[in-house]
Formats: sequence, structure tokens, C-alpha cells
Amino acid sequence: MAGSSCTPIDTVNPNSDFAGRGFTAASFNGGDHLNIDASGCTYGIYLSPGSTDLHIDHAKVNNASRVQIFAEQVSGVMIDDTVVDGTAFGRSPVKDGRTSALGGIAFRGASGTVNNSRVYSTLGFGINIVANNACYLGGGSCLEPSVTVSHTLVDVSKGTSDGIDVIGGPLPLVANASILHSTVIGPNSSTLFGAGEIDIYGAQVGFGFEDARVDAQYDAAINNEIAFESYCSTGLTSLAQLQASHDRVSYTTAVTLPASPLLENQVLTSYDSAQIDAIFGPGAC
Repeated sequence: MAGSSCTPIDTVNPNSDFAGRGFTAASFNGGDHLNIDASGCTYGIYLSPGSTDLHIDHAKVNNASRVQIFAEQVSGVMIDDTVVDGTAFGRSPVKDGRTSALGGIAFRGASGTVNNSRVYSTLGFGINIVANNACYLGGGSCLEPSVTVSHTLVDVSKGTSDGIDVIGGPLPLVANASILHSTVIGPNSSTLFGAGEIDIYGAQVGFGFEDARVDAQYDAAINNEIAFESYCSTGLTSLAQLQASHDRVSYTTAVTLPASPLLENQVLTSYDSAQIDAIFGPGAC
């Protein structure tokens, strides 16, 4: 579906937290062998609240101005063998005046899986698994996401975005995720941001876990400013244990598509809750 028309989210689901903000989407359903050029649309595929068991299989989605596939308060989403390309984000303002491009795939208070897929992005994130904390903001729902990402490549090497973020909060609201046999390729720079900027949105992070309950196994972070970051999160014994077991990060001049897990290599930079607190003072964990 190339050159898709853009439908206002309000007309499809007026109960969306995004209703009334001028956001549009090229598609609101799953499907097999889709080819969606979402040029001019805010979102490529927007899966609306209340939907269930939507499958996106052997698809390609690109060129949406904010997020290529966005699942909001949806259960049972399955994204398989799909290519999501956000490297050609449009820069024209969307209707509410914003110009920010966000990322490839987002789960907001939603559940599902991303399997055997490739995600490319330049700004914001490759995959974002985040709690819907609208209830703390004066309205809407408070929902915790639960997502599994497996055998998936996230390539953010052409920009400064994070690879995979799992973000809950404010506590006690958490984000739940399993990240398995997946790889993040970063932009190959250790000087993208200023010294001391190590929070998830202050520096480029391969795998970022904040206010999360996460199981991460057999993953690889390559050429990221920070390989793994874990703050106020559970499920990981420690980043040192995680890396010693099977997770590796290295800087190389030439980025080649790796197997995951990687062979033994040097660990570059990682942070956990205690290290962040030591730099910035005690947090709220």
C-alpha cells in the first residue's frame, strides 16, 4: 500500500488518548505481506485501544513522521518477519505543531511480541515499550505493557536514537518485557553527548530499562554510547552478570551484521541504579 491516505485517529477511535490532537495513520489493522508507505501520516500502522490479536506478518512499514507501528492499549499484537524503516522520517510539522520524529515500533500500555524482525530508526528509539501513565496526568488509563522481543535486529547506526527502551513509571507502574536473542547496532560514537548524561533520554543507549521488570538474555549491543542501562528495574541480577553470561558490546569502525549472541569481546560502558545514584544522588527506587 504505497502512498497511503492518512486517516485521523479520531474517526477510528475517539477514545484514544491521542484523539483531538490531529494525529493520523495510514492503517489501523494488521495483515500479511503489507507494504505501507506512510509518507505524510503521523503513524504508519496505529493499533487502537480495545483491539485484540492483531497480526502483522511479512510486512514493510516506513516513512511515517512519528512512529511506524504504534500499539496503544492493545492486547495480543504479533509482529513477525517485518521490516520497519524510520530512517526517512518526514520533517514537516504534524497538525499539533510538533516536529519530533520518535521511532520504529512502540507499545504503550499494550501487550504482544516482535519476532524475527528488523527495525531501523534515526531519532528517539527503535523499539519503545512504555507504560500508559495517562492516569497520572489527569485522565486516561494506567496500563502496564507486557512485550517479548526475540531474534530481532534494531539498527540505529544512522542517527542518535536508543535501540530498545523499556520504561514504566512513575512507580509503582512498571513495564514488563522479555528481550531475547536480539541485537542493537548503535552509531559508533562515544562522544555523542556531554559527560555525565547517562539517563535513557540524555545519551544514546542500546538497551535501556527504567522502572521495568525485564528478562534479557542472549542479546548483543554493538557500537552504542551506553550498551546497557538499568534503573529502578528488576529481573536482572546485575549488568555485570548479564554481560559476563552472554551480552557483549564493542566499538568497531566497520559495522557488520552480527550473529547474536556475539563472541567474547570488550564491554564498553554500562550503568545500573547504584552507579547513576552515585553520580546524580539517590533516586526514587
